[in-house]
Amino acid sequence: MNETDDAALFLQIKRGNTTALEAVYDRYNSLVYTFAWHRLRDADLAAEATQDVFVRLWTTTADYDPDKSQFSTWLLTIARHICSDKLRKMARVAPVASPVEISQTLLVDGNPPETAEARWFRRDVHQVLVSLPAEQRTVIELAYFQGHTLREIADFTATPLGTVKTRLNKALRTLRQNLQGWGGELDRESTL
Repeated sequence: MNETDDAALFLQIKRGNTTALEAVYDRYNSLVYTFAWHRLRDADLAAEATQDVFVRLWTTTADYDPDKSQFSTWLLTIARHICSDKLRKMARVAPVASPVEISQTLLVDGNPPETAEARWFRRDVHQVLVSLPAEQRTVIELAYFQGHTLREIADFTATPLGTVKTRLNKALRTLRQNLQGWGGELDRESTL
């Protein structure tokens, strides 16, 4: 397989040749699916995104230039755009929990009845969360309560990664300052 073959197949696809589309699909569908799965972390969404990539390939009016990039890179750029669109749609559909809902999830379900100290801590965290700007509260909710990485949060909210990091740092600084008397560690491992 070489770029000349890919470019020739792409020209045939633009002319409506389904056999050429099948050849490109056979060659690249697992690459596109793997890429989509890593971006979306959901098998069904990754399969849907993969299908969307090849539908877009079939219907695109854009041109592929083998002098500018490899065909696989060009195809993965289409996949990246489709995955980003899906993540943005998911972020709009999936509501972010309110500060009250967040504070209610601080204790794991099934624990024995909470102690007075745990109730006070939850109340204090709730008060601080309510005081945060909505953007900072959203980052805290997505990172700590839904377990998303900063990159995923940036994709979900269509916000630059640097802005997400800044919002998280400001929110954590506010939490630290307002919860100093409680001790403990409010930092998260830097696996984001």
